Amino acid sequence: MRTCPSCGEENPERARFCLSCANPLVEETPEREERKTVSVLFVDLVGFTSTSETADPEDVRALLRPYHARLREEIQRFGGTVEKFIGDAVMAVFGAPVAHEDDAERAVRAGLRILDSLEEMREQGIDLSVRAAVNTGEALVALSARPDQGEGMVMGDVVNTASRLQGAAPVGSLVAGELTVRATSGVIDYEPLEPVTLKGKSSPVALWRALSARSRFGTDVDTRPRLPLVGRERELAMLQGAYGRAVHEATPQLVTIVGEPGIGKSRLVAELFSFVDSASDLISWRQGRCLPYGEGISLWALGEIVKAQAGILESDSPEEAARKLQAAVAQLTDDPSDRRWLDAPLSGLVGAEIEDDRATERHDSFAAWSRFVELIATDGPLVVVIEDLHWADDVLLDFLEHLVEWATDIPLLVVCTARPELYERRRTWAGGLRNATTISLVPLLRDDTSRLLTALLDQHAVPADLVEAVLERSGGNPLYAEEFIRMLQDRGLLVREGRTLTVTLDEDLPLPESVAAIVAARLDTLDPERKALLQEAAVMGRVFWAGALEEMTGRDHDSVAEDLRELARKELVRRSRSSSVAGDSEYAFWHVLIRDVVYAQIPRGERATSHVKAARWIERMAGARLSDHAELVVHHYEEAVMLSRAAAARPPEVEQSLRRALLLAAERAFRVDYARADAFFRRAAGLIPAEDPERADVLLKLGETSELAGRGEEARQLSRDAADAYRLQGDRLGEARALLQLAVISARAGLTGQSKANIEDALELLEALPPSPELVRAYSNQVWVMLFQGQLAGSTEQGDRALALAKELGLAGEEARCYSHRGMARVWGGDLAGLEDIEIALERWAELGDWEQVTVTRVNLADCLWLAEGPAAGLEQCLTAIAVAEERGAVHEAMWARAETLRMQFELGRWGETLATAQSLMEWDREHGPDPIGLVARTFAAWVHARTGATEAAVGMIPALLEFGRSSDDQQLLVPALVVAGVVALAAGGRDEASRLVEEASVQSPYWRMHFAAEAVRIAVDCGRPELAERYLDQLEPRLPRHRNAILSAGAVLAETRGDLRTAADKFAQAAEDWGGYGFVLEHGYALLGRGRCLLGLGDQLDGVACVSSARSIFAGLGARPLVAECDALLGNEAAQSA
Repeated sequence: MRTCPSCGEENPERARFCLSCANPLVEETPEREERKTVSVLFVDLVGFTSTSETADPEDVRALLRPYHARLREEIQRFGGTVEKFIGDAVMAVFGAPVAHEDDAERAVRAGLRILDSLEEMREQGIDLSVRAAVNTGEALVALSARPDQGEGMVMGDVVNTASRLQGAAPVGSLVAGELTVRATSGVIDYEPLEPVTLKGKSSPVALWRALSARSRFGTDVDTRPRLPLVGRERELAMLQGAYGRAVHEATPQLVTIVGEPGIGKSRLVAELFSFVDSASDLISWRQGRCLPYGEGISLWALGEIVKAQAGILESDSPEEAARKLQAAVAQLTDDPSDRRWLDAPLSGLVGAEIEDDRATERHDSFAAWSRFVELIATDGPLVVVIEDLHWADDVLLDFLEHLVEWATDIPLLVVCTARPELYERRRTWAGGLRNATTISLVPLLRDDTSRLLTALLDQHAVPADLVEAVLERSGGNPLYAEEFIRMLQDRGLLVREGRTLTVTLDEDLPLPESVAAIVAARLDTLDPERKALLQEAAVMGRVFWAGALEEMTGRDHDSVAEDLRELARKELVRRSRSSSVAGDSEYAFWHVLIRDVVYAQIPRGERATSHVKAARWIERMAGARLSDHAELVVHHYEEAVMLSRAAAARPPEVEQSLRRALLLAAERAFRVDYARADAFFRRAAGLIPAEDPERADVLLKLGETSELAGRGEEARQLSRDAADAYRLQGDRLGEARALLQLAVISARAGLTGQSKANIEDALELLEALPPSPELVRAYSNQVWVMLFQGQLAGSTEQGDRALALAKELGLAGEEARCYSHRGMARVWGGDLAGLEDIEIALERWAELGDWEQVTVTRVNLADCLWLAEGPAAGLEQCLTAIAVAEERGAVHEAMWARAETLRMQFELGRWGETLATAQSLMEWDREHGPDPIGLVARTFAAWVHARTGATEAAVGMIPALLEFGRSSDDQQLLVPALVVAGVVALAAGGRDEASRLVEEASVQSPYWRMHFAAEAVRIAVDCGRPELAERYLDQLEPRLPRHRNAILSAGAVLAETRGDLRTAADKFAQAAEDWGGYGFVLEHGYALLGRGRCLLGLGDQLDGVACVSSARSIFAGLGARPLVAECDALLGNEAAQSA
């Protein structure tokens, strides 16, 4: 049955007219709605209700009829629509259903004209008084409404506020709200009134009384490449000068072109391109744009530059993208290590599928991207253009500053265009860069605007009235002037016949108040279907594709193509010469502001639906390379979800799609920027219910990104939560994976006891399952934790087990890690053949291009060489590791390598360097810690201070040193912290405290105790506790030169304490020889001092004095003043006895 829309009668399906009322039975069409900026005029009679209360109804009608007619006449005269008469009040709307760029002004002028007309009516004997108000704001407009039949057209707070402002207006006056005044202050004279309190408003509302209308001004122009450059000669010279400096001086230059929308930034870049293109030299020009999606599509502009260099199309498969990327890199560098290093960071920008499971930290990415740009510029001058920088992600801003600051000896010009909003968010942009220039574009002068108009119309003689009108309205902004001319042409007010221009100008000539108003006016000249197509395009973004619009609208190819051609003719969109999607036509909005205005007009519900359609099209188009477009998909789904929620709807299927897109974007970002990956994972976690099985995976990833971001405690908690979630699901492999991650995070924080327990729990699960990569990682990490806890027994065998399984499963990365860990276990156990294992690991990591692990493994090699050959050999490897880490941008690994240099520098007697290195590491720790790196730095700094007599400085470091060391339960951190704290306590006169600290150290791991045996025994003896010294040495089995030397020195001290001076002297002599060859300067001095002391006690004054003098010389070179004083005391006593 068909229901009659007029009377409600039900009719047969075949009926065309209602059988009851005879009205046509038409199909109901969905009501078309748009969001528009409108100005609402309210006029209400004052005191008329009480007057008409006792009047005859016909008399009331006779009085109101001419009043209503006059109001309607004045409102329609200014292009307004009478929405409704409510008794003696009238509501009119300006800007709906068709917008004009000066709707706010029209509303105010209509209101003022109504006030004037009431004066005229009084002269005719109709004495009426009114209050009136105009308010401007956004409203939802029903485009098909029929106000003349009582149907409402606009809805929104703008209507209610206008009504209440009218109630607050003085009698006989017209008042206006803030937005209205802001839009019309150039053409209307106002006086401010006291703010008023309105119902429903949380704070007083400002209002102004409109006094009178005055002359108009304002408009804008965006110069096109087809037009001559006007008024920008000096700015172009600055840009060309920067290019010249970059090329001739081979120094990077950064130029930021700043100005309001439409002021000519893109035109200036186009002029630079023409200048560069005309040069005889081969010059590379790479251009990218930042997308205006709120927090931004991270690094999209940089990705466009890489894709252009590699010739990658959006429609390429991941494999094809990878092939092109690798070919492009190969063309730029012959260095295999460079190629391997660049692959992962660059592939993350272009969606290439290159196998690499490493998490690339931000500093790694910056270093790689900079290297890529430098390689391009090595072949010749390079110009990099980044458009719309105000939309850029902070990561891109940081990278551009990094690139320009650190790149050297290359002809590189980086040009960025931005709106002033950039500096609201980033006040320090390019601040402090000596090679940075800012070009601020100001409005054109009057003469320049006139010349621009002449060129724009291609006329030698432009009608004077048109010139004056445009000059008056342009305000020096090129886009305003050009858009104004186009609007006149679209409306048929400017007609060209041959070389003659005919223009129709009258008092109702529209006045562009802003670009948005101009664009809105132009959009309302389109037919509904074409405008709807443009709205779907606006949802896609500034750039869109015909195929996307076909899918989103359900229209056929030919009709979409025809409409796009018409829109291009109207210069609302333009077709790109090439498309990033093979076989599809690519278009872009003529200006981003056009897109913004179109998008703003779409109701939220329709927007949400269209965003889902856009996301679906991107997913289908991207196919296997969806990860490259994941952030775009996230943008569309997030907008859809947000808009749906605002409309009190929560579409579960869209939230599911958003969740998938967020996880895909997070995985992609993980290779490029872990902080951004962390943000995506967090947003995904917010969409996953607690009972959802996928939540455990996301928590695990969040734990990893949190740890990389330096939030260790949060990372451990998230890993624990992930393990619990897996356990509840019965996923034993997942639970083990989470426990292993928790183990690594805990170990890095110095919590090796907790790490060991986590690994044991994981092994209990994994050994009951088939062999897996997780099981290999568990065995390998178990070796690592055993070593750091000093548990050498069984560590080599465990390393063998892990390595065998890694080989069996064909896990190249795990195999390299196993070689490294087993090599350390062998060396620490006294088998120096383990050095070969570590060398193999280094080769494997280099082949895999994992420079983070190359650095870590080289530091491990440094530690082993320190034990076997001495601090000089270890320091050489550390410096190499630091160079590799810094070259690849691995900041954290470079810091760890520096921390390792502290022991080498200290033992080599380079104490000034030790303090400088420690200070830089402590500063880093204050910013990024607390971290074991900071503990190591404080340990060696305190040791130097104590031995040089700076006791107060040393004492100040001990509380934090002990607190961290004891809380860490990591033997490699705790033992040195305890012994050095004992050194400091003894230097400060705290014998009891020093004794207690050595006693605490004596029950720690025998392996780590050996490192500090000589110092610990000296402290115990000086405290009068030789039995403590012997207990400290209990169970120590030295297998390496470093340990044998320490035990030898400790034994010499004990022999001297027992009074066996001859044995002690011989041991000190051997220790002096061994320490001298090994390279530990302080211990060499101690051994000489001990031998001299014993020889003097045996009566051998000549050799005794010689030994003490040699020791004094060493201590003096170190700046160890307390030890120099001790030597002087011995030498002084000996001299006195000789006398």
